[in-house]
Amino acid sequence: MLAGMLIITAMLCLAIFTVFVGQNERLATLGTVSMALLAVGLSGGAVIHGYEYENKIRPESLLSGFFGVSAVALAQLPAVLTGLSLYGLSAVDPTATRLFLISQAVAEETFFANVLYAFLSRASVKTVANVGTAAIFMLFHAIVYANQTLVLLSVFFSRLALNFVYERGGLGASALSHVIVNAFAGG
Repeated sequence: MLAGMLIITAMLCLAIFTVFVGQNERLATLGTVSMALLAVGLSGGAVIHGYEYENKIRPESLLSGFFGVSAVALAQLPAVLTGLSLYGLSAVDPTATRLFLISQAVAEETFFANVLYAFLSRASVKTVANVGTAAIFMLFHAIVYANQTLVLLSVFFSRLALNFVYERGGLGASALSHVIVNAFAGG
């Protein structure tokens, strides 16, 4: 239920960003890419997991999610302490930036945890799944942070932490962790 609520909210926000094409083409493009990532994550996740709807929020998802906030914040600490920006997005306004980063977090978790990590976990050993997903996640972010090695390393270790949270509490927990970190760090 937690994952479902986060996904619906992200879909609505990302759909809104696609209409900003006249005001901010980059934000509209990023919104469209994020919506595609979310769609692939949902459809791929349905194939891998065969969803069953739970009409409750599991306490372990919330606890794992809040633990994940600490783990991701710790992974990003070296880059933050050196003054590097992890969230250098220029949007229509700070609220739009924050909404985008929150929505993007859900889209990324839906794809990277729910599809890629889940698939690699079933097809190989956990270490390969963890490192492989984190490496691909880092490469995905290299588009934005190409010349910032420390930021990319922080992204890599953040994905390892989010994979751990996903493994313990599911999609809702990893999405909640990512959303909270982006909500407070972005903008």
